[in-house]
Order: sequence, then C-alpha cells, then structure tokens
Amino acid sequence: MARDEEFAAFVAARYRALVRTGLLIAGDAGHAEDLTQSALIRTYLAWSRLRDPANAEAYARRTLIRL
Repeated sequence: MARDEEFAAFVAARYRALVRTGLLIAGDAGHAEDLTQSALIRTYLAWSRLRDPANAEAYARRTLIRL
C-alpha cells in the first residue's frame, strides 16, 4: 500500500508539469494528457525498480519523450 501512496503523491505533485512537457512535445493538450497518462502507467509499473522515488520524475519524463 505504501507504494500506491507514494505514487499517488508523486502524481499529485508532478502531473501538471508532465502535461506541460507533453504539450511541448505533442503541441496538443489532448495528446499531451494521453502521453502523460501512458508515461505514468509505465512509471507505476517500474516503481518498485526505481532505486529512489526521487528518480521517478526523470523516469517519467524520459518515458514521455520516448512515447
């Protein structure tokens, strides 16, 4: 359960910034949100492999860019 709480706190804190990054990439708000959600799904699945939750934003941004 702690993993879910940590991830929820991460999303609450960084969602808007990730969407802005997606907007710069996609140029469309709808696509930016879709990219962000896909990147967050992959980040959640990798959460236990991240050595430090502080690395989550870098992982999410890298994933967002790759998508």
